[in-house]
Amino acid sequence: MMSNKMPMTIGQQGLWYLSQIDASVNAAYNVVLALETAQALDPSLLAQAFNTVVALHPQLCARIVVADFVPALESQQGAAVPLRQVSGALVEVAQAESHTPFDLNRAPLCRATLVDGAGAARHGLVISIPHVVFDGPSVTVLLDQLSSAYTALARGAEPAWERPAWGSQEQIAVENAYLASEAGQTRLHEAVEQLLALPAAPVFPMRAQAQSGHAFLASTIETTLPAELGARVRAYAQAEALSPAAVYLGALQILLWQHSGRREFGISLPVSCRDTEAAQGAVGYFTNFAVLRARLDGGATALSVLEAAADELFAVLDSRHLPYPELVRAYKMRGGEPLSGDGMVGFNYQRIERTSWSFGGVLAHSIVVPPHFTKDRLKFEVEDGTHGVRCALDFDRDAFAPEFLQAALARYADLLNAMLAHHDATLNELPRHSPAELQRLLNDWNGAAPVNAMAVTTLFEARVRQAPDSVAVVAGAVQLSYRQLNQRANRLAHQLRAAGARSDSVIGVCVERGAGAVVALLAVLKSGAAYLPLDPAYPAARREYMLRDAGCSVLVTQASLQAQLAMDGITPLTIDSLSAAIPDEDVTDLAPIGHGDNIAYCIYTSGSTGTPKGVAVPVAALSAHIQTCIALYQLEPADRVLQFAATSFDASIEQMLAPLCAGATLVVREAELWSPQELLQVIRQQALTVADIPAVYWHHYATTNDLDGGVGALRLMIVGGEPIKTSSYPAAVNGIRVLNAYGPTEAAITASVGELTAAACSQSGQYAPIGRPLDGTRIYVLDDALQLVPTGVIGELCIAGPRLARGYLNRPDLTAASFVPDAFGQPGTRMYRTGDLGRHLPDGTLQFIGRRDQQVKLRGFRIELGEVENALLACAGVREAVVLAVDDEHDNKQLVAYLACDGGPAAATALQQQLAARLPAYMVPTAWLFLNSLPLMASGKVDRKLLPKPEKRAEDIAPDYVAPRTALEQDVAAVWTEVLKVARVSVDDNFFVLGGHSLLATQIIARVAEKLGVKLPLRTLLEAPTVAGLAHRIEQMSQKLNAAKK
Repeated sequence: MMSNKMPMTIGQQGLWYLSQIDASVNAAYNVVLALETAQALDPSLLAQAFNTVVALHPQLCARIVVADFVPALESQQGAAVPLRQVSGALVEVAQAESHTPFDLNRAPLCRATLVDGAGAARHGLVISIPHVVFDGPSVTVLLDQLSSAYTALARGAEPAWERPAWGSQEQIAVENAYLASEAGQTRLHEAVEQLLALPAAPVFPMRAQAQSGHAFLASTIETTLPAELGARVRAYAQAEALSPAAVYLGALQILLWQHSGRREFGISLPVSCRDTEAAQGAVGYFTNFAVLRARLDGGATALSVLEAAADELFAVLDSRHLPYPELVRAYKMRGGEPLSGDGMVGFNYQRIERTSWSFGGVLAHSIVVPPHFTKDRLKFEVEDGTHGVRCALDFDRDAFAPEFLQAALARYADLLNAMLAHHDATLNELPRHSPAELQRLLNDWNGAAPVNAMAVTTLFEARVRQAPDSVAVVAGAVQLSYRQLNQRANRLAHQLRAAGARSDSVIGVCVERGAGAVVALLAVLKSGAAYLPLDPAYPAARREYMLRDAGCSVLVTQASLQAQLAMDGITPLTIDSLSAAIPDEDVTDLAPIGHGDNIAYCIYTSGSTGTPKGVAVPVAALSAHIQTCIALYQLEPADRVLQFAATSFDASIEQMLAPLCAGATLVVREAELWSPQELLQVIRQQALTVADIPAVYWHHYATTNDLDGGVGALRLMIVGGEPIKTSSYPAAVNGIRVLNAYGPTEAAITASVGELTAAACSQSGQYAPIGRPLDGTRIYVLDDALQLVPTGVIGELCIAGPRLARGYLNRPDLTAASFVPDAFGQPGTRMYRTGDLGRHLPDGTLQFIGRRDQQVKLRGFRIELGEVENALLACAGVREAVVLAVDDEHDNKQLVAYLACDGGPAAATALQQQLAARLPAYMVPTAWLFLNSLPLMASGKVDRKLLPKPEKRAEDIAPDYVAPRTALEQDVAAVWTEVLKVARVSVDDNFFVLGGHSLLATQIIARVAEKLGVKLPLRTLLEAPTVAGLAHRIEQMSQKLNAAKK
């Protein structure tokens, strides 16, 4: 057996390097061919033909050896390829080959399997070759030669070809010449700048369980476009001086723009480097990879996108000899983050001219082998054949939900048709939805038509007449019947009318928690005026601003608070005297005044400018909402319902009015916020059947209580205010019904509700879905141009319907900006732009994602703080997490993580490692503050203003240069300086930042073995890329070796 060494191209060396650091990559880069035949092929002839062809191509009968720290191919002429014979299904045999790795150190680098259909009508042949010596164009060359050789042998002739005059040595010469040229260096610089500008965020939202790596377990979804459409694409491309590849690529970019919500992303694609006729007839790896930067705008025309795609493809072809590993190396030296591929989508276009070959008269057809692995998180393949165009999406099955990708792929043909018919249309004008999807988004998934709701005061008074002596309110030691509650509310309402209460006038209410707060709310509504709650704990200046801004002339309060609330021009009315004997004439129900458009209540929320703004909600919206809640929560007179929220929050209005309008008993939380354990005691002691608590409080309740002892009579828990973590589902549901309520103040308290179930939690990831809109409410998911986005795409949640607030009190500018015309509703209707981000899940439920205004820019990178928080919450032991961008003492922004977690500060290193596996380095916080619990506002939400500022930046803790501290670190540093050709290295310097790359890494590992006698796996340098880290690994390995010897 003769041997002959052949150099490997830079691309081949890169593939070999990947196989050394990640075993799964080896099998992931298998190229598997499957041919189906109606008759069985002759095994003897096939084996002879296959070995004849393999002998022509030195790379196929080679193995990879390493000499002087550089891998090379060593051809083993005469090495026979055995023909394996098996029985079974052809596709199953091919799939097994796709995840069976090669030993690259052994020749030959190919396998052949003859498949007997085991009684079925079909037989076949499976050929497997590692990508390091075989590329896409090699397929046709190999099969042409194999079928010709078999046919010749079947006829008794000897096949004869000349050995190809092109190999890796010739390809290397072309690569080196290009790299040394001015054009090559210019293109290298441009390509690096392009990579640095690419967004790191995933094109599509990824599941929490997505893992980092160089290869991923694959799933495939596909569709076949009609042959007629493929012909139209080719004709259109010719007419517009474009290539079909440019049309399909441009259509993909528009599809991604429509279905991802992103304006910018990367496209990676292979490019053939076979420039000569000799190269085109060779079998080997003569392919490169390139990355395009797609930037789309809704105002661009479809034609302009296609033309830009054509220009990018031309630039790629022009620079096809720029080795991708060299590009990555230069990119890393510029400080680029590791290219995970999360922010890119793979693309490959092939014009399929031939799909069958004749083996001595036996026709063999190529079949598609679904991949077991994918090198890209997401890859789009177009196989343009004469009988149709196969379009396939290969994707990381652990990272993406197939339903979203299926919906996107299903739109590809429609998009192509629309582009061909209207290429001058802008992207905003191109259709995004099928008629069926539009029906779902606009009608099926929105709430039913609203009912004509009765006023809440009328509903309450009817309950008083039905059961006057039933208990209405329990507040500590105070207990009021429905008759007593109504009488006190009526007396105060008469006083308010006498003091000037009228429709759209605003009455301030500032009382402590208790039965008096319930009386005050009912009294203001009965008077026909608008209810404005003020928390006694608010700063005096804030209370005064709200009263003045709302134009209040009357304030309902208590004697104990009256002194601190005295204001010129405002008449105080105290509720303390309402328990005294009440004259009959003062307790009668008041005749209603006004109409449904008058203001029922006004809630002040914080404004982006720092000035609170008053949200004015009309009577009709409140009445409809309360009636819906009664039906949704199935409230009955037998229920005992907890009133938990602070009265200054709109949730308290629902919590008070819905039970009272249903004839139930309202149990009011006392002034002090209960601990989760105390809440459980109250639930049991008060025999509560319904409770409504904030999400943060729910998480504490679910994770700190032992619920095995039961929850008494509790049947329903309503949770809202912030996203619910799905991790709390199994612990806290415990047989009760749990609803996740979502809604901004501007949409009458609650806009949508989702039931917390195992199925709902499993499909939504980190946070539970927020369900579907309530009856009478419509929620759209819209892009920046206020156009509907497809299912699964993140957009702004916009709420429409008759339950919207009138607007912001005395703020027509803010009202006009937030309450805009509803383009999907009847003329004159409005929708509210929430600023919240969300998406539709495949079953039509909504998922809350975060806030639009949680985005920050740090060192040139755009960061969604909610994404970092979600990643932290997914880490083991983390109970609560908030991430802020905080200015340090040098006015430089840094990401600060505020955590309540198991282990405290000692967990910082582990958390950093977990985040590093999920997020780019620039998204990992540099400062960590560990608290027993995060500070909460009265609403139960995290009070970010109370989070402490870190005292020191992480960068200031370690100086720039740290000299080696041990003899072992000195030895490792010496190896680094020799290989990297630098004067000195700090023990904390990163090998790859210093210019190290895959091939230099092999030299580091080899010299460490030579100098220190310790042979480390190549991946060790990736896992520990500093002198200190590598020295520690060497020490650990040495200790293991010494222990083994003993």
